Amino acid sequence: MTVFGLKEGLRTQIIDLGNGLIMRWSTRDDANNVGELLAEAFQWEPVGPPPPPGETPGPNEVVRASGRRLLRGNSAVMSEYDYALVENTRAAAGENPIVACACLHAVPGYYGSVRLQFGKPEGIATHPNYRNQGLVRRLLEDMIHPASDDRGDLVQFILGLPHFYLQFGYTYALRTGEQRAVLPDLALIPKASSNVFELFTLRTVTLDDIAYLVRMSTPDKLHRPTTEIGLVFDEAYWRFTTHDVYQTKQSMYDASRQTRIVVDSTGKDVGVTVTSFRGHWQIDLFVLEDTVSYHQALFPVLRQLVLMAKGRYDYPGMPEGESLIDSLILGLGSHHPASKILESSTMPENADRLYTRIASYPRFIRHVAPVLEERLARSALAGISGAIELNFFRKVAGASGAGLRIVLDQGKLVEVEDWVAPSSREWMLKRLKGSPGGPRVYGAQFAPLSFTRLLVGEINVGQMLEQYGETGLKDAETRMLLDVLFPKVEHHIESLWW
Repeated sequence: MTVFGLKEGLRTQIIDLGNGLIMRWSTRDDANNVGELLAEAFQWEPVGPPPPPGETPGPNEVVRASGRRLLRGNSAVMSEYDYALVENTRAAAGENPIVACACLHAVPGYYGSVRLQFGKPEGIATHPNYRNQGLVRRLLEDMIHPASDDRGDLVQFILGLPHFYLQFGYTYALRTGEQRAVLPDLALIPKASSNVFELFTLRTVTLDDIAYLVRMSTPDKLHRPTTEIGLVFDEAYWRFTTHDVYQTKQSMYDASRQTRIVVDSTGKDVGVTVTSFRGHWQIDLFVLEDTVSYHQALFPVLRQLVLMAKGRYDYPGMPEGESLIDSLILGLGSHHPASKILESSTMPENADRLYTRIASYPRFIRHVAPVLEERLARSALAGISGAIELNFFRKVAGASGAGLRIVLDQGKLVEVEDWVAPSSREWMLKRLKGSPGGPRVYGAQFAPLSFTRLLVGEINVGQMLEQYGETGLKDAETRMLLDVLFPKVEHHIESLWW
């Protein structure tokens, strides 16, 4: 059995932390204990529906369901062996022995035309009695990161506590996408005319729809034509979120996303919607066939989605006239027709920024070289030769080197390696001896880990110069080359569909 690059299912790694604590990998038998830990650790976090007015939050059932669901063995992103755990081997009878945890997802994605796999640490928690002991650091640095790097993940990303993960070699770089749009009042959705059937209806998904869902969820279909970095909604994703999760459902929170097929008045399938509720109600995906008008379909679809959401999330006994579903977030991007139609009624909301770790710049750049070479070929620098030498000052956690050297030959990347900038003495002595010749050198310097933001296109060279005092460029030609290779691009990184 191969599990994300491993030759066996069960992982046998055990690390003794002392005082009765060990780190090990999970099995399916850990599901309830992991769920219990997550529910307690996230008790006070605004994940899922709020408690009724005046009531103290209990254990977080949304997060409990997530942990248990991930360990059932049918997830699209991990096996039941991919949760790293800290276990108290001296736990008393009836006491939960799992005191800290972090799991590792494998998520397919793309960088331009190149496919890659993202590693995604998730479901990270520590029991309140065991915090501030460095357990999350040990889980990430001794188990999660090595496992992710060993199986070939080129990037890891996390949506988590502000500032916390910066200490583990991450920096803010990837984003979930563009600004979201908030419809603050559902009363802004026009009511249907009485005694008139909706022109478009919604139906549930079956396994026969998987191929259709894959076809309808490409970047172009999602109206994200300028997105250069994102996740791939493949067959495994759709099978899990629309079918498999229901086969092993144990909680009302197990199906965290609701997918529906849009059907026109003739009974023809013409589109797809995906909605979710994570403390707020959001439309994650809404796509129609090219021949169908969004202007005609939008409000009939929204009206039915509202009814579906209220029936699912409003709790029994809510005061009359109140609902958890009173506003709507459009997570569709600014290019989407629905965002444009509702533009005058919505308010912008910033997208989430994601902690990002690229452990080896050389390995990442070698993998995405076809994209970088294509950018060069389309530019005024087509056919360029030379060496790019980037100084990051020092090697830090989360980086494989203190600098980077990229050799170009007629527009092709022929060498990419970690590099150490010469000292002032070495540089001066070399200059005094005279240059022995060699490729034209394009040089720059960046603060440690800040190059990650340029590499994934979150910001451009001009913004690097504005935001980091350490940024320096050898000359105008260097800036032109870096602008071509690493332009600012759009992202579409889903973060919480598991």
